[in-house]
Amino acid sequence: MPCLRIDLARVILFTTCVKKCQYIYMSWLRELGDQIRSKRLKAGLTQEGLARKLSVTREQLSNYENGKSAPSVNIVTEIAEALGVELVVRGYKITAADVRPSIPPVPKPEQLTLTFGTEHKFRAASVSLTPTTEDDSITLKVTFSRSQSG
Repeated sequence: MPCLRIDLARVILFTTCVKKCQYIYMSWLRELGDQIRSKRLKAGLTQEGLARKLSVTREQLSNYENGKSAPSVNIVTEIAEALGVELVVRGYKITAADVRPSIPPVPKPEQLTLTFGTEHKFRAASVSLTPTTEDDSITLKVTFSRSQSG
């Protein structure tokens, strides 16, 4: 029967290295979270208020601030941009200018409540809804605004 030979010194060295890496990672998360929290408070924002400016929930932001999860680089740059600050982690500066998306961001969808029989004006168009009595349907009229160039 083959015998598994374990070098105790290598196991201890490996375990020590893993623990050191975990410590560095956790301290990095805490350092980043502390900076996010202090800069958010300095800006006079609540977690909910800052989360509304970002593509994350309040719960996710809380996890970042408490060092429970690591935000992606894109989220960190969103935070830096929303607060108008730079974040420094382990000597590396992270600013909004560090990462620019190659495609424009998709706006967050909004739910609108429109009143029947009223013209609702928006930047690019106007919309009016009219109920019909014949077949219980709704007529939607959309008029697009012409861009003024010249």
